[in-house]
Amino acid sequence: MGFSKAHVPQEIAIVFVVHQAGMDDVELKHVFRRPTMRERERYRKLSARFEKGQLKPDFTAANAYIWNACIKSVDGYDDLPLGDFRTYFEDDLGAEHRAAAARQLLDYITEEEAELGKKSEG
Repeated sequence: MGFSKAHVPQEIAIVFVVHQAGMDDVELKHVFRRPTMRERERYRKLSARFEKGQLKPDFTAANAYIWNACIKSVDGYDDLPLGDFRTYFEDDLGAEHRAAAARQLLDYITEEEAELGKKSEG
């Protein structure tokens, strides 16, 4: 059996649980479209900066970029505004959730590629 693009999911759901003191845990879901290679390269460029000749990782702008570029929907937020939900993620707490979902998206893609690499070697 060969490779088929049809088997590569074009949407990736990132689900994480938020623990709230004295309340039930809440499951949050961010659904992304698969980033293009150009978007992934831009993410890599934004995630590293040079300071005094040394490479310093800085994922703040990179995570915001990839989230804004690829987010399709979010679920699990009771106070999410109708219409453009992106504004919900502009304050500090929203930015933390945006960054967590973006990191998990890139981790998922990296792990997926590593698995494909292992299978092609074996």
